[in-house]
Amino acid sequence: MMVESFKGYYGVGEKGITVFKCRVKESTNYQQIRFLAPMPVELVNAYSRGKLTLNALSDLPIDTNDGLALTGNLWLPVQAYYAINGVGWATMIALGMSMPVRKTHGIFRKFFSQVMSAYMPEPFCLTCEGGSGLRDYIFKGIDLNIDVVTDLKPFRPFEEAAGPEKYIGKSLSTTRTEFLKERFADQRFKMNQGKLQKDIKIRCCEKEHNTSICDLFYKLRKRSNYENPDMYLYAGDNELAIERYRSFKHLTELLVIGLEELLEKAIGQQEMQTLQARI
Repeated sequence: MMVESFKGYYGVGEKGITVFKCRVKESTNYQQIRFLAPMPVELVNAYSRGKLTLNALSDLPIDTNDGLALTGNLWLPVQAYYAINGVGWATMIALGMSMPVRKTHGIFRKFFSQVMSAYMPEPFCLTCEGGSGLRDYIFKGIDLNIDVVTDLKPFRPFEEAAGPEKYIGKSLSTTRTEFLKERFADQRFKMNQGKLQKDIKIRCCEKEHNTSICDLFYKLRKRSNYENPDMYLYAGDNELAIERYRSFKHLTELLVIGLEELLEKAIGQQEMQTLQARI
């Protein structure tokens, strides 16, 4: 859905990517990015790790090896997350964000959400907050109503008239629900209670950063690694598996392209070319 939404905003192919890059550069926050020199080694290492992982996604020969895409979709969510993780950390360093001593997944997802909100245009700027109740979600970045999103049926065929943004909202709200369930469970354990009051749930929600596309990537990565990897095998046939692989890979590439625009603004075109030449 995110790729379909992207096409709706910017078009397809190289022309769409060019329009997207222009939109990134139009924002006031982009214009205020400060020049960074010299380039930290930590930035170089993080970017290299992310780009090499992304290149591995592209190099998998799914077109010439029948059935490879089916098993490739088991591997894809993990590597896609680590691709945006590497380039994402590099971008955050370039933007001057205060780096923690321990770079946990939770801190990375929080920082990534802030970057998406501050620097990215639609649809990547969409985030979700709230969640103390079934319809207590609020969307930021794109005008979405939780009632419309909640009423979408997850197991029905895609309804084009509903618009891809509503399905993106559905994905973010259900992703947020999963993370909040963990928070609620921890709070019940600490308080030795079977049920939490509304005000306590609200405070738990306030501690959870706004949910972004990065959290969705992380959720899929966890499922592939630890929870339910078989879900990625149910693609039906090889052609559908290839289509799904390409779509997820393309979404990862679009996110990286957006991050690279911010990175280049911070370190300069020449340094960016040098950095890319290392890969």
